Amino acid sequence: MAFCVGKSRLAPLTLAGSGDGPAEHAPDQQKEMDVRFLHGALALVVGMVGCSSPVFAFSAIGFRAALDNCLNSNLSSPDRIGACNEVIHANVLSSRTRARVIASRGNAYFASTNLGNALDDYNKSIELDPELQSALVNRGVTLLRLGKCEQAMSDFSTVHSHDAHSWQALYGRGVCKAKAGDQTGAQSDLAAAAAINPNAAQEFGPVAITRWFQ
Repeated sequence: MAFCVGKSRLAPLTLAGSGDGPAEHAPDQQKEMDVRFLHGALALVVGMVGCSSPVFAFSAIGFRAALDNCLNSNLSSPDRIGACNEVIHANVLSSRTRARVIASRGNAYFASTNLGNALDDYNKSIELDPELQSALVNRGVTLLRLGKCEQAMSDFSTVHSHDAHSWQALYGRGVCKAKAGDQTGAQSDLAAAAAINPNAAQEFGPVAITRWFQ
């Protein structure tokens, strides 16, 4: 069954459970939260039927599939990016929901080594929701890969100030400090990250980073 959506009849779609909460501590936890939030958004879409002057129509089943595929790390990056585009172009998302979907598309760009597009998406996501800490961490890692350690350190420090248990922020900041010559500060941050996640060094390596962003 197709559901029609008109701008004059439909308020921006907000993710169920998208209020303020703790930052995501790991990719799997982030993915689980995003799937739950986005499926809550879908439930609102399905209930909106009978628009008199629709701008476009879409299948509820197709929209659900696009939401799932946007977060599906088993898909190829092009397929995932296409799914995220489909959700974004539906233009029924609230700002905070849109931020999560755009960040997910950024993850797919990162996984395909398109760091420029990934950075653009993280910037857009953070502009829409400055408190989306997963996007801040991801932008920091992207900036680090692009050799922009000073900017990356700022993102990592921002995340750490809100979530002292983010090993990704601690490890990334430690790498930046080491590159800047602050060996004492680097050792402190890297040790703190390892205390939270003993596998931090392996999981933050170049190959593991790409897998993490999927």
